[in-house]
Amino acid sequence: MAIISSNPLLRITAIMIAGLLITLSAILNYKYWYSQAPQGELAYLMGSASFLTDLVKPLTPFFLVAAIRENNLISILAATLLLITCVCFSFASAIGLSSVARYDGGTLRHAKLETYNNLRDERARIVAAINNSRSSHAPEEIDALMKALLAQPIKRNGRSFGAVGSRSKNCRKPDRYSRDQCARHADLFAKKTMAMAKRRNIARLPTIDAKLLELQGKGLVSTADPQASLFSALIGIEDINTVRNALVVLFAWTLEYVGLILPFFLFRSKREANESAAQTIATLHQPTIIKTPLAPFKPVANKTAQLN
Repeated sequence: MAIISSNPLLRITAIMIAGLLITLSAILNYKYWYSQAPQGELAYLMGSASFLTDLVKPLTPFFLVAAIRENNLISILAATLLLITCVCFSFASAIGLSSVARYDGGTLRHAKLETYNNLRDERARIVAAINNSRSSHAPEEIDALMKALLAQPIKRNGRSFGAVGSRSKNCRKPDRYSRDQCARHADLFAKKTMAMAKRRNIARLPTIDAKLLELQGKGLVSTADPQASLFSALIGIEDINTVRNALVVLFAWTLEYVGLILPFFLFRSKREANESAAQTIATLHQPTIIKTPLAPFKPVANKTAQLN
């Protein structure tokens, strides 16, 4: 406390931190209770009430100290009840908002991670399909071969039976004269289908790569809640939700405790500094008394006796 009161820069820094903590805690309370009510006037009223209640919280220790100095039992009980009520209310709000932020954030990270894994698996399947594709010709080339095959005339023993396409209705109803050509046509159709699938897969790869890079650029993590996973591994608790709940309570407790106690300590340091300054001023205004030591007393002999 003496360090804070004797160092103006440290004191100003501590006051700014305390003010920011009080303001942030009040804003968090406002946002939480605003989100709990339906949109409109009720949400605004609930948020404003929680905001003002959180601003009263740092004042409650001073009320309690003043009541204790007055030695008034009713005031002590009222101040204690007010302190407990404000702290519990603000603590519950901080836990609620912290849990919403952590669990919603974990859900979003999990969804992002799942999307990334699905895209990566899809890319692996596409690459494997491209490598395993037996088609080495473009679909247009195969289509040209199919059209030429359908236009090919059928001849048996010098007799003409028409083109393959007209005879078999484009190989939908092959007969004994067009059976071989339609079998070849079916094989070409399968190769064309494979060639078109290969082209689609090749065109799909840049899109997948761009999405993977985009997800990596947004801070992709390996787990939905890295902090909870790390603490779970360190302390040996397998239930990740238990660790996550403990971290939520820790955040809320830290915010409320520091925001409540720091202003009280700053007030005490200021009071100690004022008392020290007043004591110094009183010492300077006291009259200075200089004490001079007296010489030892020596009796003087009678002059008449000296003359005789």
